[in-house]
Amino acid sequence: MGLAAILFLAPCALLAGDTAGHSKKSPNSEKQAVLQDNVKLRELHAAYKKAAPGAVRGVAATASQTKKQEKAQSQKLQELKDLVQARREKLEHLIQEHPQAALEAALSSNEKTEFPVQVQSELETHVDKTGSLEVFIADDFEHNQSEAHFSVVADQKRFDLHFAGQEPNAISGARVRVKGVELGGHIAVPK
Repeated sequence: MGLAAILFLAPCALLAGDTAGHSKKSPNSEKQAVLQDNVKLRELHAAYKKAAPGAVRGVAATASQTKKQEKAQSQKLQELKDLVQARREKLEHLIQEHPQAALEAALSSNEKTEFPVQVQSELETHVDKTGSLEVFIADDFEHNQSEAHFSVVADQKRFDLHFAGQEPNAISGARVRVKGVELGGHIAVPK
């Protein structure tokens, strides 16, 4: 995939407490659902392009045929939008709970640009962000557990980080570079 993990540009310090915090659920069924949606997206996109007025070359289309093609393309676009939205919800959840599976199910940057502009903003983005790390520790004193939550503030926006590998031992304020897959303010960071 060519994705790199988080690179620290400043010294790091150890965190206190257990920072594992990842879900114990198997990611396979969730990943498969996103991969199936990817196949459906490609099929719908092909049908959308085929329905475009003038898609049949060498045949002079009548006004009636053109209107039918426009209606069919509009219908396919709506189906694409609906599928992209349903897929987005699944992939956002996968990024948060199973980042490695999300990275494996993500569309490539090139593939994303082939979809209609009306749906591109709802698809994931491969990012390379540099910013300030924020680390929040959530303590559960009743169960004697701690969980670290990481985010990076880059481009005046906060992105929650979800690590496919081990979480870094770092302190808030460290300058970091993050590469991964972003959707809905969440970034899946590869190992």
